[in-house]
Amino acid sequence: ALDDLRAAADVFAPVYARTSGADGWVSLEVSPLLADDAATTVAQAVQLHERAARPNLFIKVPGTPAGVEAIETLIHRGVPVNVTLLFDARQYRAAAAAYLRGLERRMDA
Repeated sequence: ALDDLRAAADVFAPVYARTSGADGWVSLEVSPLLADDAATTVAQAVQLHERAARPNLFIKVPGTPAGVEAIETLIHRGVPVNVTLLFDARQYRAAAAAYLRGLERRMDA
C-alpha cells in the first residue's frame, strides 16, 4: 500500500506544488484497530509519514476521543492529518480544537 501511495503522491505532486499545498494531497489511514489507542496511533502515523517521505501525504486519523488526542500530537509534530469518522458537531469541534492546539504548540516550539 505504501508504494502505491508514494506513486499517487508523485502523480499529484505538480498539483500540490502549483497550488502551494491547497490541492494535490493523497491520504493513507492508520489501522482502524487503533481507534481507541492514541499513543499507538501517533506512533504508526509518524512511521507511515516518515516512510512515505512525501510532503503531500495526509495520514487519516479517526475522530474518536483517542484520535482527537493523537491529532493534537501529530499536528504538533508536523504530520498532516485527515480526520475521519466525524458524525456530529461535537466531534467536529473536538477535532478542530485539537488541530488548533497542535498548531499553537508547533508555533510555540
